[in-house]
Amino acid sequence: MCTKTVAEQMAAPPARNSFGNRELLATDSPGCGSASSKRSEKEKRVVLVKPPLYTCSTFAPIRSAQPLGIWQLGSYLQAKGYEIRIMDSVIEGWENKTYLESGAPFDFRSFLEEKVRFLRSNTPEAFMKKYPVTGQDGNIRRTLVRTGLSADEIIERIRDFNPGWIGISIIATCEHRGAMDLAKRLRHEFPDAKIVAGGQHATAMAKTVLRDSEGSIDFVVKGKGELAFEALLEGRKPDRSLAYMKNGEFVEQGASGPALLEDMPLLDPGLLSHVHYPLPATHSFGTHGRKYSDWMASFGCHRRCPFCCNQQPYRHFSLAHVEAQLKLFREHGYEELVLQDDSLLGGPRNDGKEFFLELVKLFKKYGMFWHDNGGVEFERLDESVVDAILKENGKPGPGNCTALYVPFNPRYVEDLRVVETQAGERPKTLKLLKRLKDSGIYTFSSGIWGRAGQSVEDMRADIRSCEELLSGGFLDQVIIFGLSYLPGTKYWEMFRHLIVDPADWEGFSIFVPHASTGQADFDEVNKTVLEAYRRLNVLQPHVGPWAYAFPPSAIRGGY
Repeated sequence: MCTKTVAEQMAAPPARNSFGNRELLATDSPGCGSASSKRSEKEKRVVLVKPPLYTCSTFAPIRSAQPLGIWQLGSYLQAKGYEIRIMDSVIEGWENKTYLESGAPFDFRSFLEEKVRFLRSNTPEAFMKKYPVTGQDGNIRRTLVRTGLSADEIIERIRDFNPGWIGISIIATCEHRGAMDLAKRLRHEFPDAKIVAGGQHATAMAKTVLRDSEGSIDFVVKGKGELAFEALLEGRKPDRSLAYMKNGEFVEQGASGPALLEDMPLLDPGLLSHVHYPLPATHSFGTHGRKYSDWMASFGCHRRCPFCCNQQPYRHFSLAHVEAQLKLFREHGYEELVLQDDSLLGGPRNDGKEFFLELVKLFKKYGMFWHDNGGVEFERLDESVVDAILKENGKPGPGNCTALYVPFNPRYVEDLRVVETQAGERPKTLKLLKRLKDSGIYTFSSGIWGRAGQSVEDMRADIRSCEELLSGGFLDQVIIFGLSYLPGTKYWEMFRHLIVDPADWEGFSIFVPHASTGQADFDEVNKTVLEAYRRLNVLQPHVGPWAYAFPPSAIRGGY
């Protein structure tokens, strides 16, 4: 395994020009040459990479899943005649966990058990002394863990394919540092390849991505990237959705609007057939040994929640598209789907509810078990939805719903005690949660601690409400989130000044506190999140590490 730093590996970087790296553009327009010129076979080969994962050892779980963004992009480009390879460097190198700074091996299971035991027996104050996230000067000093293929392994696999284009997925802001390290190494090893970044983080912080890549990334594709990436491959200038550096200046075109779903091909399972996704899943409720995949039947959300980046209108695939995709999944041996839809029941006019009810029937028809990991809005869970799920579950054969995520999410900046307020206002909806749980569906929710304006007492009020929901038999599990102010959100616009260190990239994880609230300082937020774990773990001792930084089940012999 290579333990050299990026700087050591790049002792002789390629020369750069005014575009930031090497001569790319034949004209003043971004592109890869004349559209009428015959492209070489190499230029038709595209590798799409999910970078290694860097995580905070104290607060972040280590979890990953199928890279839906580059899987959809790869399926689209393949349908257009390009030769595509997808590299999920996280899962393909899942067993390779090292301390980022030293390169020494990281024993994940032992470390997890050790910190869960310590938190169970000690105060949050004592825990933060043993597992600090700041130095004595108050600056962020996280111990980071790297998960995934080594840089040398990534380079070797890409070299074997010899692509003309390399795409890097940067979905989350907490992936920034890992993506930049990878981009610099790729530029050093493949000076002639065109490197393109995309994903939510790249869209929201295109200038920062280009700047921090130090000329390694040629283009950032903003928003839905299929059409823009295709245009680049064909030597055309996209009308929208592109950012790049020219003569040292940042050039940005607006992000694209929603993609036309009728133009999207089916996800091709063959593109990920070489990746063996672990059982149980590392990011979601278990599938009892069944082969699974993440999937989305709909996109966008009508909500404008202040913490969320998704500002696209709701839309869904046709039922014909869904049926064709389910058939293809079954042909490739998939038995369970993990739904990641942002708004499973659709928009404010219930324009997705009818679609969802038909979706449940199709899952049963094709014997496809399913569970939801994207979230069903607590406020919109109603009797007809629960009846439909339980009706299909009551029929013989596979295709049941196994788990449902029903989060308590703040809808407005002023929402300071979300769990307490929403649970208190909707007792009938709580009874629906209990029906789901009592039927055998694993029913779980979440709370977000550390939101702007929250005092310690506000946060503790939501801890108490979660305790009541667990002890009252309404939920199997509550996931604990420490709010991150993510680029592209309303919270970012209003409160990013509360972030302790804007370059604390791994702190931009929804599990990792990285800011004060204005009413509680950063240290108080950290300790209150730890208090939530200590108190809720007693009521959910079965919880595993798939979405939980301090899983009580990590203690061998029982919590």
